[in-house]
Amino acid sequence: MFERLLLLLNTIKYLKIRQIVYRIYYRFRKVKVNDLNVYRKNEYLINPIDWNGYSVASPSLFENKKARFLNKSQDISESNCWNAPTSEKLWLYNLHYMDDLNAVDSEDRIELHKSHILRWITENPAPFGNGWEPYTLSLRLVNLVKWCLKNTVKNQEIIASIHQQGDALLQQVEYHILANHLFANGKALFFVGCFFGGEIGQKFKRKGLEILIPEFHEQFLFDGGHFERSPMYHSVMLWDVLETIDIARHLGNMNNDTKDWERVAVNGVSWLEAMCHPDGEISFFNDGAMGIAAKLSQILDYAEVLNLQVAKNISPIRHLKHSGFTSMAKPNAFLVVNHAPIGPTYQPGHAHADTLSFELSVFGERVFVNSGTSCYGDSVQRLKERETKSHNTVVVNSQNSSEVWDGFRVARRASVLNVNVSGDNTLSKLKAEHDGYNRFFQNLNHERVFSLSEKDLAIQDNITLSGQKSAAYYYLSPDVKINIISQFEYELSLISSEIVRVISSNAMKLKNSEWYPEFGVVRQSKVIIVDFEKTQLMKIKWRDIEKS
Repeated sequence: MFERLLLLLNTIKYLKIRQIVYRIYYRFRKVKVNDLNVYRKNEYLINPIDWNGYSVASPSLFENKKARFLNKSQDISESNCWNAPTSEKLWLYNLHYMDDLNAVDSEDRIELHKSHILRWITENPAPFGNGWEPYTLSLRLVNLVKWCLKNTVKNQEIIASIHQQGDALLQQVEYHILANHLFANGKALFFVGCFFGGEIGQKFKRKGLEILIPEFHEQFLFDGGHFERSPMYHSVMLWDVLETIDIARHLGNMNNDTKDWERVAVNGVSWLEAMCHPDGEISFFNDGAMGIAAKLSQILDYAEVLNLQVAKNISPIRHLKHSGFTSMAKPNAFLVVNHAPIGPTYQPGHAHADTLSFELSVFGERVFVNSGTSCYGDSVQRLKERETKSHNTVVVNSQNSSEVWDGFRVARRASVLNVNVSGDNTLSKLKAEHDGYNRFFQNLNHERVFSLSEKDLAIQDNITLSGQKSAAYYYLSPDVKINIISQFEYELSLISSEIVRVISSNAMKLKNSEWYPEFGVVRQSKVIIVDFEKTQLMKIKWRDIEKS
């Protein structure tokens, strides 16, 4: 009991007063909206926006009343499907988002979508259930607006429902959560404001801009990265930025404040390019999974459609100082290292205890990978995926470098110190340390040095206090095959038949593990674990080696 109280206190101390006040306020204040019949009586002005949109999501709604989200299909024929207690909460949220309205080939399913929307309106009276929570409202409202504009829909029932849903969102803007949730609220209100003409539109647009303009400055850092330090969420947010620019331009709403959104978009695309592997997919730091956000190639295409000029950066070292990552590229290797703080300070819900972890691709293939994310919620599995030992870094005395707990909380956090990046086309180096284990022993820091050349990667780990039981974890991609030469040397075979040699200064052991590349997906893999006390050197070689 005392330990949990201590965790809670060490979590709350990072919150903004605004979050605490609104959390209390929303606990007692209930959402009140007019009955839909009241909204039906309005004569709505709809702005004539020629929205073509950009479809990237895969179809998720089907004629046989089946829906598929997070790699799981379910029957949705019953009216209680929207809030079924037997269904996973995140799956139900996806059902309410209605992403299929703007998915690939959505123009071929207009009648299906219309009946689905009308069914949702009938079976989800305001303001009860998952569909009336502010985040689900936000994502669905954007989808509804885009769908109505793209298909010139003027159905009074649907339009009245958009107004009603917008009014419900106005009453529960997520000031108690902030971060990406608040941005999603602002985007949704801005979209509704652009959709409606007259005073109704102005009301929503005003509130949307009131949220968005400061959040653009707050959430996107100087190097282009989103402040939650998750490449997956960065991709989600970057898509939101592009769509917001798109609709603002259609309505002629770009001014000095909103023009700055274009700078954010350009910097954001550049940041994402530095954080993606040669396979075009994101690296897994903090919450990360494929299949949730648009891919880099799709984001680049959308930026080009919007005539945003993204400069191609071919530097061998991309030091993203403000967000806390460094990527290094050589002819046959790509390395990205996390030396970021837990962030943002007041909302670390998507943070993992993965300080000084890395990912490595060789010959265009992922070789060393962090765990990924297969689930949300408060579960043993969720906690496991956030722990330090699920990432390519060092665990001291079997503890986490930052105190991750519950589904989305972090108490005491590691601080990164003495980051130094140097190098040229021949050799790139990164040196950094963190104090995450200081809460157990004073002056106990983990220092890590990465040295990347065209031939190999050397990783030197140093623990600044003697006598500690430390273990370095190196998670292998499931596609890698392992041949044990000795306890100090392993041979890795890639899909391309290329060979990578792993040589350790301390004895290695190989254990079964799992990789979670998508929500709901588990792939069997292996992890190399090296126990050491003071220092450990790992060399990963891919050039000038002979096959055994």
